[in-house]
Amino acid sequence: MRYKLLTLFITLMFIVPAAASAVGLGVFYNPGITSLEDAEFSSSGFGVKAWYPVIPMVEAQAHFSYNKYLIENSSANYSIMQFGFGANIGKNIGMIYPYGSVGAGYYNPKVNGTDQANADPSFGVYFGAGLRFMQLGPVKLDINPQFNVIFAEGGTAASIDFRVGVAAEL
Repeated sequence: MRYKLLTLFITLMFIVPAAASAVGLGVFYNPGITSLEDAEFSSSGFGVKAWYPVIPMVEAQAHFSYNKYLIENSSANYSIMQFGFGANIGKNIGMIYPYGSVGAGYYNPKVNGTDQANADPSFGVYFGAGLRFMQLGPVKLDINPQFNVIFAEGGTAASIDFRVGVAAEL
């Protein structure tokens, strides 16, 4: 009897609210970073993402992004396409939804404007934090800085995305 009550409690607290939740979709722009230590570069990018509440406070998330980096005083530039899957962990606090994100992805870097060979597509991980707020109907402003670590054959590389966009729950 005790286990039946525990099973009913878990079902009511976690499964039912998640099933009643909506799929979320978002688009974002990445204005990028203008300098990192001694390397001067500018970047910009865009992307789309989708999420679905699995249990309260946890969303499964998938995203695609494209970022282009222009290196100052050089004809070289490079771009990275990323396909990522992970989780957002957060909680609504009134009209604000702060969350943390963690996941893994497929990173496809390309080098343009030089004779340097393109890097092979690589596995990477990411983590970050975000904030959805200013709800206008189902639409919210979404700010999501993300730190990426890419494991390439010759070592590791890192990048920082600062994503600003709109999100809606359907």
